Amino acid sequence: MPKDSNSDFLKDFDKFGQPVSLTYKNNPSYNTPIGGVFTMMSFFLFMTWLAMETIDVYMPPGKHAVSTADVVTQGLNGDWPLQDMNPDKFFVSYRVHSGIYNTTATGSEDQYFSGLWVQRENGIPISYYPPILCDNIYDKDDVSRMFWNDITGMYCPDMNNGGVLGNGTVAKNATALVQNFSNANPGNKSYDFFFVLDTCIHLST
Repeated sequence: MPKDSNSDFLKDFDKFGQPVSLTYKNNPSYNTPIGGVFTMMSFFLFMTWLAMETIDVYMPPGKHAVSTADVVTQGLNGDWPLQDMNPDKFFVSYRVHSGIYNTTATGSEDQYFSGLWVQRENGIPISYYPPILCDNIYDKDDVSRMFWNDITGMYCPDMNNGGVLGNGTVAKNATALVQNFSNANPGNKSYDFFFVLDTCIHLST
């Protein structure tokens, strides 16, 4: 059969030609029973994972991840901004538990350890906050299960029943003040907020 040069020339420019592939019994792939078993297992595992993720997201308290970053920039005049933080922006807690030795403590743990959160202004304590069980501050249904497991049995600062040194006034709904020292700060003031754990030894064997 003579070669049609015009037809071959046009075929060379055809970009819409159908691909040519091999098939096995009219199937594009070679399927096996064991392959079907693994496919069903993979589908079952995927659906199980999807159901668990859906429950975690939409059932209380839900799944969430929190990531924050604060950048404190010093002013052009050398002053530092005052950071007014509520308890959601800082978290310091403690727990007392038995050690690995045979010596045991008698009485309650408050006899041996006393946690205290202290607010200072220019290095001088101006207020303090006693400990309270974190279980009494946070609602189990309002926080994640991971957070709840971490704070159960821990002591947190009681920001609603703090004391002001000197006059005994109770500070309610207080916040923690933090400010780096600088002569350019308004009133030359600086603030820090820190945790103190006082210990006394009253042990019996």
